[in-house]
Parts: sequence; structure tokens; C-alpha cells
Amino acid sequence: MSEDSKAIIIALIILTLILAGIQWLLLRFTHWSIALIISGLISFVISFLYVSLSNATPNGAGNSVNSSEYINSAILIFSIFLCGFCLVCYLNKTQISKMVYVVSLSIIPLMILGKIGSYFIEKQKIRSYYNKVYSSCQIEIKNETGNKPFIRRIYLESESCRCLTNIELKTNNDVNAMLNQNDLNRIPRFANIIEFEYISTKYGGLFIQEFPFNYSLSRENKKVGLHKKRDLLIKIVLKTDHKVDLFIDNRFIKQYLLNN
Repeated sequence: MSEDSKAIIIALIILTLILAGIQWLLLRFTHWSIALIISGLISFVISFLYVSLSNATPNGAGNSVNSSEYINSAILIFSIFLCGFCLVCYLNKTQISKMVYVVSLSIIPLMILGKIGSYFIEKQKIRSYYNKVYSSCQIEIKNETGNKPFIRRIYLESESCRCLTNIELKTNNDVNAMLNQNDLNRIPRFANIIEFEYISTKYGGLFIQEFPFNYSLSRENKKVGLHKKRDLLIKIVLKTDHKVDLFIDNRFIKQYLLNN
């Protein structure tokens, strides 16, 4: 368990004990519903302060925060305070509605189920977005230079949606080693730029050079639904004299000559 998690747990325990004292006073001199309402208000105040401070930048300006973060943390804090409230009522022998006990026992599992449901909904939204903006593909890099690869990174970029895929090459590839970038299995749909970051064998410096990229050569099947588009096979072969061959679906597309 991290130090931050321990600090949060300790803070919640201290706040629960302090609020338990306030709840006891309210139960003694007012109605139990007043104690419950004040506990809810305090939960929202603590949630607002916690989320705001956790998303604040060093200069004091807050980052964009989803409203669900305030709600989720408020429900979590209130459920903890509610359990403490029920315990105070039991020890104080205060008669309260059975519905309070039912809610206190059911709110945590309901919150967990809601969190799981929202996670799958959010995951589905992200998947739909990526299927709309990116094409699924398999990217292979082959080094035929006989030496360590002179290219460090390859970028495929779409200016229309400002999306890119960053392919990072390992610097210790053996001769003719094949590098399958299985974790980079998408390229921007309608990508129009391919960019190489490479080492000049003549000067030894790091250079960046870009070329036009014709996405239409992928011959993507537009009749297939967004979730069922076929995978593209993009193969990049590093040749001698700073030449790079590009293959799409096993078809030779173009050879790039990088300045040395």
C-alpha cells in the first residue's frame, strides 16, 4: 500500500471519529434526520475539497475535472460516515428508521456495481472512438542493414484529426531481427505523413525527416462496420544507404531515401 493511500485511510478514520462526536451531539439534542443531513453535507464539502486539491496544479489553477469524480468520492465518504452514524445510533440507543440501516448496508455494493458499470461504458466509448479515428493494423520492422538500426522512431500522423502513432525501435536489434510492435496496433485513419527520426552515419547527429503518406493505398474495406475492419499489415524494411522500404499488405508501396 502506497504512502498516499495510508494517509487517505488515516484521514478518513480521523474524520469519521470527529463526525461521530458531532453526530452524537446532534442525536442527543436534535432529531436523527438532522444528524443524517449534516453528515451528507459534510461529505460533499470534504469531497469537493479533496478532488479540487488533488487536481490542482502547482500554480493553483485547477485541471479539468469530471463531475463524476465529485459524486463518486462524496458517495464513498458519505457511506463511511453513514456506517459510523448507525453505530452511534446503536450505542446511543436512538430509534431510527430501519430504512437507514438498509441504505447503509446496500450503498457500498451498489456503488461498486455502479463503478463497474461506468467502467465498461467508458471502455466502450473509448473503443468506439479508436475504431472511428484509428485503423487496426500489425506493424513489422525488419533490419537488413547488417548493423544496428539507424532509425530510432517512426511516426505516422494524420493532420486532419491531429493523431499520431509513435513506433520506437530497439537499439540492440540483431542483424535481420524482426520487431513486432504488438502494443502499437493502430495507425491514424487517413494518415498523410510518415516521419523518421534517425542517426546520420556520416555526421552522427540525430535528424528528423518527414514524407507524404498515402493512406488510400491501404485499400480499407469501407463496407465493413467500424468494429469489424480488417487488420492492415504495415511492414517497414531498413536498407543500406539510409533507404527505407514500405510495404502495405505485402505490396511494395515506396522507398524513402533519408538524407545522410
